[in-house]
Amino acid sequence: MKAAGYFTDSAEKIGLYFGLPDFIVGVTIVAFGTSLPEIISSIFAVLGNSSEIVIGNVLGSNITNIFLVIGLAAIIGGKLKIIYEIIHIDLPLLMGSAFFLTATIWDGAFTLPEAILCLAGIVVYFLHAVSTKKKRAGIETEQKLKGRNIERKTIIILFVSAFFIFLGGKYTIESVIKLSEILNINKEII
Repeated sequence: MKAAGYFTDSAEKIGLYFGLPDFIVGVTIVAFGTSLPEIISSIFAVLGNSSEIVIGNVLGSNITNIFLVIGLAAIIGGKLKIIYEIIHIDLPLLMGSAFFLTATIWDGAFTLPEAILCLAGIVVYFLHAVSTKKKRAGIETEQKLKGRNIERKTIIILFVSAFFIFLGGKYTIESVIKLSEILNINKEII
């Protein structure tokens, strides 16, 4: 988890250095960086013939984000401000992605064509998010690190943290598999 934070921070600094607007950095680099541990774990699960872990991981993560993260944030903050784009754009996309997942896994399998549709969907989402931002407010011109040199430390942290995310994903899946065998529980539940 800590490695993902370091990875995201370093990637964000590098993106800003190259002149990417804050919004684009957020939609791409930060979103990808925070999902990287799940992506790596899922790849190791599939390579370890434990693909059932992937769906359990995705469902558990989304349910936790929706109920626990939003619930705790609202309890601590008292009230969450919800902007127009969330209600009218992102929420329908979330509901659509949940429907898509339900429809595709209902038969007990997730096929290559369905996977390609998923990847196309994320590309469409990123393109839509970027074009919506351009239309509504114009691309942000504030580029905090533009023109500065990237510290060597930032690049080293990026690669070292990526390595630790890789190791973390590998050992997480190995541990889940071993724990499920010891406790005689389905892997996707753990």
